[in-house]
Amino acid sequence: MRARLMFPDQDFTAEATDPEQAADLLADLELDHLLDAAAGGASGGLDAAVRASVRTALLHPLTAGDVVRHRQDVLADLDAHRDVAARLYDIATRALAAERAAFRATLFGHTPERTLDRALALLAGLADLLDELHAALAADAADPGSPAWRSAGMRALAAGVAAELDDDYRAEVRRQLAHLRFPDGMILSVGTGPDGTITAPHLRGALRSNRHRFSRNPLHRPTRTWTVPERDDAGFAALRTLRDRTLADVARAATGSAAHVTRFFRTLRDEVGFYRGCLAVGDALAALGAPTCRPQVTGDGVGRETLAADSLYDPCLAIRTGAAPTPAAVDTAGRPVVVITGANHGGKTTLLRAIGTLHLMAAAGMPAPARSATVPLATSVHTHWPREEDAGLAHGKLDDELVRISATIGRMAPGALLLSNESFASTNATEGSRIALDVTRALADAGVRVVAVTHLTDFAAQVYSSGRPAAVFYRAPRQEDGVRYLFEVAPPEDTAFGGDLYREIFAG
Repeated sequence: MRARLMFPDQDFTAEATDPEQAADLLADLELDHLLDAAAGGASGGLDAAVRASVRTALLHPLTAGDVVRHRQDVLADLDAHRDVAARLYDIATRALAAERAAFRATLFGHTPERTLDRALALLAGLADLLDELHAALAADAADPGSPAWRSAGMRALAAGVAAELDDDYRAEVRRQLAHLRFPDGMILSVGTGPDGTITAPHLRGALRSNRHRFSRNPLHRPTRTWTVPERDDAGFAALRTLRDRTLADVARAATGSAAHVTRFFRTLRDEVGFYRGCLAVGDALAALGAPTCRPQVTGDGVGRETLAADSLYDPCLAIRTGAAPTPAAVDTAGRPVVVITGANHGGKTTLLRAIGTLHLMAAAGMPAPARSATVPLATSVHTHWPREEDAGLAHGKLDDELVRISATIGRMAPGALLLSNESFASTNATEGSRIALDVTRALADAGVRVVAVTHLTDFAAQVYSSGRPAAVFYRAPRQEDGVRYLFEVAPPEDTAFGGDLYREIFAG
């Protein structure tokens, strides 16, 4: 049994190892605000499982458009049937709680009999939850509100549960569990070795004709019996050893069966948890008046397709401030480089964060923070933000930047996306511009897309005048009183707005 709600051909785990750039992405894009919204809205409190699922999906962006669309379709289904999403998540959560309770019980004894009893108790509880799962996914022709699944993921899950967990199967599970309680005693068959020792103990089931007291045929009773004498301690010990050897095999099988079922429920919890987190984020943003959309994804992680978004905003900023930020329109026209320049405090870093978060959310299968968006998938997303100076004084800020950008480039492949915020501003403008130009051209030539916020006027001017690499330029202009307004497509200005900084720092 497989959930397959996140991938059409494999399971999803919220415990996947973080990529090397995970800490930078979380810090630079301020993703914790988004994750808290996902976790808080799903259950009225911070749900760690939901948060972990959304976090893993964001930090492992998809590179296949068909898988993104698979998730988008499942999300649309569960959005239309939120009650079913809540039931599925609750069922899976209770199954894992039962597993934890059974595990705690094993801390107080590990005899085969006690291990078997705990496994059977867990399986009995899981059988009840399988009944609930079957009912939650079943379509009721008499109920107009019964789910009619449109997505391939939900149809496959419902069909799998209906086929593999049908009434006959679930009834047989309960019969087997009842049999393993040994209501008629334990029946074993054994062999004997050359030296008379007992070998190959095997558990047997009672003949159906002998299972009921009034239907037993005296002629079928064993003609050879042996009874352990009342005070034969050694005989009783040998019998207990034989019983434990047999029960150990049964206990292992029952424990393995329980583990198999709980693995399914864990996957179901993680996958449905992701979608509940998506719905919670969408609800939180809608409450702020911030639009979301189902983005169109292109590129499958390669090439230089166009990024286009209408009314794009930074969802983490919206959640943190409790208000919808000023939106922006972005269209890269198929160019691999975006250069963002303009006045200080003009929202350049906010736009950079919005672009980065848009890529991660779209590639995870989440709703996008825009009114409409077309997003080229990236093989990976990376950030290069300013950092505090090395406290150990092992090297200066420029050295630190070069070390970090070298490590970041080493993790990239063609189709990656780099979000650069004021890179190489720790040296003089001429040297910084030269480094930025060389790095940007090399990355663009290698098939990496770059979005750069910069005050390096020489760098921006050389990219603009030479056309190499091909770039689109956005500028955050300001009015004379310093108030910012929407970004515009415009050539870079020949000022780094040092006057703004001077007035901010010295004018009081």
